[in-house]
Amino acid sequence: AHHIDEAVRLDARHAPTVVRSGEMRLAMGDVAAALTRADHAVAIDSPLGEAWALRAAARRQRGEFNAALSDLHQALRFQPHAAPMLMAEAELQFQLGRPQRCLTPLHHLLDFYPPGEEPQRALWLEGLAYEAVDCPHEAAESLCAAARRGPASAALLFQVGTARRAAGQEDA
Repeated sequence: AHHIDEAVRLDARHAPTVVRSGEMRLAMGDVAAALTRADHAVAIDSPLGEAWALRAAARRQRGEFNAALSDLHQALRFQPHAAPMLMAEAELQFQLGRPQRCLTPLHHLLDFYPPGEEPQRALWLEGLAYEAVDCPHEAAESLCAAARRGPASAALLFQVGTARRAAGQEDA
């Protein structure tokens, strides 16, 4: 962290360096410093999607979910195809109890991947969102796909079973 702080001190007008410093601060649990760096980066280079995404992550850590969502929308305005930002928006929408709105960024994200290469985390969240909007067949399909994308945790396998039962697939 010392080296990145020194880099920011030497060139405080280079927004990507300020963002990286803020990301490191956030990873270390210093949410206030991360938010300060994010605000500084946005002031320097407002079209920098990563600056808005950092601000969103810091606000989310502080429990400011609606403000975080607003910042994510700004980030996606400048980088509409950024996978981490789409995933963060989907997770936040789900966390806010909006599973239907969670599906839109998830589908945009999943469209970027060839069939069979979609991230497990995205498919899992898609399955949970489909369960929440009472689409049991789609939920079972997404959760089964998630289980095939890597090591399946006990929680994921349990959700696969629950979704299959809800979809009338007891013998699967």
